[in-house]
Amino acid sequence: MDLSLQITDISNDTFIWGPWINGFIKAPKLQVLYHDLEKINQDLLSGNGADICKVSFQILPEISHEYVLLSVGSTIVDGLTPKIVSKKKFSQDETCNKSLAIPGFNTTAYLLTTSFLPSFANISCVAFDKLKQKVNSGEFDAALLIHESSLSLKDQNLIEVFNLGSMWKEKTQNLPIPLGGVVVRRSLGEKTIHIIKKNLELSLKYARDNYDQSIDYVLSKSKVKDMHSIQNGIRHWVNDETMKISPKGYKSIAFLGDLYKKKLTNHFEN
Repeated sequence: MDLSLQITDISNDTFIWGPWINGFIKAPKLQVLYHDLEKINQDLLSGNGADICKVSFQILPEISHEYVLLSVGSTIVDGLTPKIVSKKKFSQDETCNKSLAIPGFNTTAYLLTTSFLPSFANISCVAFDKLKQKVNSGEFDAALLIHESSLSLKDQNLIEVFNLGSMWKEKTQNLPIPLGGVVVRRSLGEKTIHIIKKNLELSLKYARDNYDQSIDYVLSKSKVKDMHSIQNGIRHWVNDETMKISPKGYKSIAFLGDLYKKKLTNHFEN
């Protein structure tokens, strides 16, 4: 039995899935497609997603009739990110005059941006590994960062302007931020879904137990080649919630779902 898989090439995804992809555990073969998260989200929303996908929690309500969320493999983190960065500070009153580069309109980070900050003058999608570069070149005033690129700013002479993670924690009384999870097509059936869940748990355990070997694969796939940033990303985004979503984690997903519904309501009212 072969299964199709869509994940990103970002460190936490390749770290978790690497042992399974490379045959270090005994499991069904995976046909892997690496895409940025916005592309995967769009494929899922259009009905063209793989059997197994990494997904932004923002769109979970839209796909739950076709996909089930696994309790393993999620990215649910404390409030270091997402963040908006720029070459100089500006206030919330000034966002209406600023352009913003984002990694995707269907990402959790963008939902938090539209929920917690006033509107920006112009917003455009940019590949996540080009976001900081676009700000440094002057093409955009600011960028929305999510993954390991958000942990290192000094190399690009950028500063943090808004920390959406901190805003989230204040709004939710310290809940973790649900960025993304792993979903499986419901039509595969309960038995296959259970097999996928158990094998992903084994893959994650293997990665943690064989860290150096797993890091080599992560580095081979990552667009970010700074080892310090990659290791920081794994430490931050591969955590206890990755092994199994806690009650607090599920509560944070539900809160995000409420934000998404509010966004839809506001859209229709306008």
